[in-house]
Amino acid sequence: MTIRRLFKGVSASLLASAATLAAAEDAHHHDTKAAATPIQVLSHEHRVVERMADVLVAMADEAEARGRLDAEAGAAAMDFLKGFLDACHHAKEEKLLFPAMVQQDKEVALTEALGKEHDEGRAHVKAMAKALETPLSAASVHSFAERARAYASLLRKHIETEDKKLFPVADKALPSDAQARLAEGFERIEAEETGAGVHEKYLGIAERLEARYGKAPHKHEPVHQH
Repeated sequence: MTIRRLFKGVSASLLASAATLAAAEDAHHHDTKAAATPIQVLSHEHRVVERMADVLVAMADEAEARGRLDAEAGAAAMDFLKGFLDACHHAKEEKLLFPAMVQQDKEVALTEALGKEHDEGRAHVKAMAKALETPLSAASVHSFAERARAYASLLRKHIETEDKKLFPVADKALPSDAQARLAEGFERIEAEETGAGVHEKYLGIAERLEARYGKAPHKHEPVHQH
């Protein structure tokens, strides 16, 4: 059975994007029965963000050991954090998923707290980008390393909260029509705000940074339709 038949409410391009991301995460396992709901799309994206969290820590360690920042690698990391994590992933949550949960009167306080963590993350990214402007400065190295480790820790905790607390409730609470609207909205964000091929572009950045910092890609089990 094809992905499209398993979840007809999701457009072909969004399914292809999620399927590409899942396949890249677990290329050794080809499962044609895998289906990507909107919540599963977000979960797949989390797996890539977790990889970037590991890279941020490795960047901090190297910067402190060498006494300077790698401006090129740092720019790539900032591109990922701004272009994929914030403009794509966080946009899907803040503009679509969180309001949908509030409309269903589910986990309202939790979505508010998660939104505040997004803002906290943006402050970390802004500080890291500022530090990269003077890569040879000892103060910049210290600032970047401190912020990179703090953001990596925040990301891991934030993702765990969404994966274990928010997403299971969303899967059950959101009716099929709301799920379909999420899917359409996700596609619109990727097409209009971040551009086509967003998953492929930023997965490529993550892989290059992993190779640069000696981080092996993580392996995850494929996600199936419930």
